[in-house]
Amino acid sequence: MINYLDPAAARRFTEVGYDPYARAFGPHMGTTIRYVFFDQPHACFYTWDQNEGPTASTLMYEASFYRELQETYARDWPALLLAISRRDPAWASWRMTFFERYAQRGIDAFLGTLAQWCHRHGVLLSGHEVLSHVSSWDPTGTIVADDPRTNFGLDYFGIDAWRDVTGVDVRNAMPQLSAKFGDSVARSHGRSGCIVEQYFGRVVPGSHFAAGWWELTLGQLRSQTMRHHILGMRQLLMHAFWLTDGDESERMLVNPRFDFAPGVNFEPWFAAHRALADESARVSVFLDGMRPLDHVAVLYPLRTAWMGGPSHEFGRHTAFWTERLAREGIDYALIDERDLLGSASDGSGLRLPDGRTFPVLVLPGVEAVRSLDTVERLRAFLDAGGVVVSTGVLPSLTQDDGDVRAAVERLAEDPHWFHYAGEPSWDRVRAAVLQALPGRFRVVAAAGSGQLWSRYGADGTGVCVMLFNDGDDEREVGIVHARERCRVTEWRAVDGSRSAPTPWLTGPVRVRLAPHQVRLLHVEIDGERAADELTLLSGWRFRPVTQDADATCSWHPIMPFDGWQAQGYPTFCGTGEYRIDVEIPDDAVSSDGWELLLPATEDSVEVLVNGRPAGAAPWPSGAIRLGGSLRAGINALTVRVTSSAANHYYHGTGLQGDGPARCGLLAAPVLRPVRRWHDVDSLLA
Repeated sequence: MINYLDPAAARRFTEVGYDPYARAFGPHMGTTIRYVFFDQPHACFYTWDQNEGPTASTLMYEASFYRELQETYARDWPALLLAISRRDPAWASWRMTFFERYAQRGIDAFLGTLAQWCHRHGVLLSGHEVLSHVSSWDPTGTIVADDPRTNFGLDYFGIDAWRDVTGVDVRNAMPQLSAKFGDSVARSHGRSGCIVEQYFGRVVPGSHFAAGWWELTLGQLRSQTMRHHILGMRQLLMHAFWLTDGDESERMLVNPRFDFAPGVNFEPWFAAHRALADESARVSVFLDGMRPLDHVAVLYPLRTAWMGGPSHEFGRHTAFWTERLAREGIDYALIDERDLLGSASDGSGLRLPDGRTFPVLVLPGVEAVRSLDTVERLRAFLDAGGVVVSTGVLPSLTQDDGDVRAAVERLAEDPHWFHYAGEPSWDRVRAAVLQALPGRFRVVAAAGSGQLWSRYGADGTGVCVMLFNDGDDEREVGIVHARERCRVTEWRAVDGSRSAPTPWLTGPVRVRLAPHQVRLLHVEIDGERAADELTLLSGWRFRPVTQDADATCSWHPIMPFDGWQAQGYPTFCGTGEYRIDVEIPDDAVSSDGWELLLPATEDSVEVLVNGRPAGAAPWPSGAIRLGGSLRAGINALTVRVTSSAANHYYHGTGLQGDGPARCGLLAAPVLRPVRRWHDVDSLLA
């Protein structure tokens, strides 16, 4: 390890580590040799017995850096020292300031020096730093050190500013955040995609982590490769490709046999590896041709990380969002607060400096922001009709020692801001997100075992779709678009062939995926705007229906989840009425009428449209067909739910255990046009 705060150390590093290659390769630099790949500059040191402060690993020391801090902050210099040695919240803003300076110095001194060397020699800079989220979705992981802030301050966006090609690290064969984070920081700097270095650590109890995973099969490696592609990878780089497979000794990291095995070229299945390499290359070319549709922006809470460290709750909230959005197939990107501060807001969403526009912004446990300017950006986004969804703590602190708690709490009262203090059910927050995405292109997987991964984006003539069935059973997948008709062409990753396009088909289409199959589809859409699927989350009113026909109960606002017993009616049993006004656009095409999907409800349901009965479900039975009862314009939709008698007869007896029985709507209803699906597999043969 060198001292990454010291530019002289970085210059010496290039003299010893890079210059010999430049002399040896000569004219091949910048032609045959396109880039330098740095591997995990390691500024994560260790803790010590007497450490009781908020920084759990030792920091690098370089005299001129700390002297500059002392000169810059003068009388406030002791506050910076106290901030990294005391847990008192009073020092939180100074801790943010310290780590901002610490991160920027290390990034510029080391990675800036490497970038300058590369550009002088005509090559690009790539590589990866130590990632706290390797093998997980949680950016507060401590895979190498007790406090990953000591490694360039966790400022992944700042690090990527010096790279020409983004690289990330991943461990073992499970879905994880790295490729998505890599693609996100690349897009923040006007690029896309990333190189993924894949390695394997042993997890067998009693063994050494560096012994790796010789048990790896080519099928497992392929599945991991396709997951990386879905999340943003363009090229897979195996950690272990050896000239020798070592000897019989168990010298970890010295004997290449046990240096994060397997050395894939010593696996018996390596003769078949070329098929995976070719398939991966074709998938990468396909993904290169598309631009993501930019559904959701997830703010990376860097200042919260600087302030709170790896024990802060933002890690699990970030993991909650990044994993579930990925598994749901909802397109998202992590964004930097610097991007947010440079953004503009209009009717189309949050427009970042790089041109991406998001209708939804997620704040995952964000407690600290740079300044009041960030809050003002949130206000402008809400005023323009954007949707903010926050979980965990709300922003309350700023790096300049401001208190924005009251301002943010007022903003959170906006009907377009959905806040959940804890970790909510996914169905609840999913509804908040989907409500903000009307008319958006969507991939919908039928229920089944295993995971269906999807990625899609525009290419100028339509939408490119990558599907991967990460399971052992066949899966059926629907592709829903916002126009009257479409036609589909398939690009076959297995052999590089391309099908003829299908005829023009009215409405959405359906395809099937065999176990572990990858499908690359181009969907060209045309015609009038089709009817949107509407997630009915906000705007509901509720009243209990009494047996006295002359009694009039007033309407009260209610959310369409958790049931009415949790929202002011703990003992009411009988029929409750939910009402909402729904606007059907004049140009929405739905020749087959509409249906109402109730994902979860207790118990019997009757639906009225504009006061007239339109459908019923005495028990859960799928979507309720409403026929042609909905008209263009504003419609009054009423859902009557009749519950059991439990909360009436058990109230006050202590016989109910965990509390009142659930009654009414338990998840946001979805109003959608009745669709005639087309199976396109026979047309693509």
